Amino acid sequence: MVYNSLALDLYSQGGAQFDAKDFDGALKSFENQIKITESDNYVGVTDTGMYYNAGLAAANAKKHPEAIKYFEKCGEMNYLGVTPYFQISQSYLQMGDTLKAESLLTSLPGKFPGNKNITLQLIDLYIKAGKNEEALKNLAIAKVEDPENYSLYFAEGILYLNDNKYDEAIADLTKSVELKSDLYESQYGLGAAYINKGADMFVKANDIMDVNKYNAAIEEAMKVFAKALPYMEKADELKPNDVDAMRGLQQLYYRLKMTDKYNAVKAKIDAMEQK
Repeated sequence: MVYNSLALDLYSQGGAQFDAKDFDGALKSFENQIKITESDNYVGVTDTGMYYNAGLAAANAKKHPEAIKYFEKCGEMNYLGVTPYFQISQSYLQMGDTLKAESLLTSLPGKFPGNKNITLQLIDLYIKAGKNEEALKNLAIAKVEDPENYSLYFAEGILYLNDNKYDEAIADLTKSVELKSDLYESQYGLGAAYINKGADMFVKANDIMDVNKYNAAIEEAMKVFAKALPYMEKADELKPNDVDAMRGLQQLYYRLKMTDKYNAVKAKIDAMEQK
């Protein structure tokens, strides 16, 4: 029974160390708990959670090979379903091995059919790896499975925005805002999409030699800037003193000749930069 008591003490010690962010110490405690529990002197039921705890401690200590070893043990014991596999994938990513992370995730639907989180993990992986086409393919699948998930439209919109596909970005980010209007990122992203589209229209207008056509093109660009305004103002409302939103507003107020508001937001930015 002494071994059982010692194993419990190590479990408690490891938990306290983990909470204190002493991840190396927590890993040692959990590993010692595992050694005792796996020994012939231990009498009792094996705590499968100790392998997961050791994996989490190792991952947070940035000892990813050790983390993978313990999470693989969890997988063998069917502990927490698909979750340990996601942790393994994250460890591979932290080690810079995108191919192994991708290979693991793409193998999971066979083990866990119908699990929507696998698609979400793949989307996250492809976005981090800069594989936008693969990310978009999986986002299309995820949207069919979960059409009311605002985060899917946001992620897709940002991918299109980064690829300068402004109309597609605006459509997705508008949907994201409709589904969740109190999210700063969606409001700011939609405002930025309109701003970038308007700026692109300005650049293209400079190539127009006909005065009337030039003026018409500039007028259309100004309409696009005007569309950005309510979203950028909402972003500023949701996250006051955010310099990105304020700079977006500064640009819009300048473009739209809203002098008083331009001066006010410029003064606010200047004051923040002097601190």
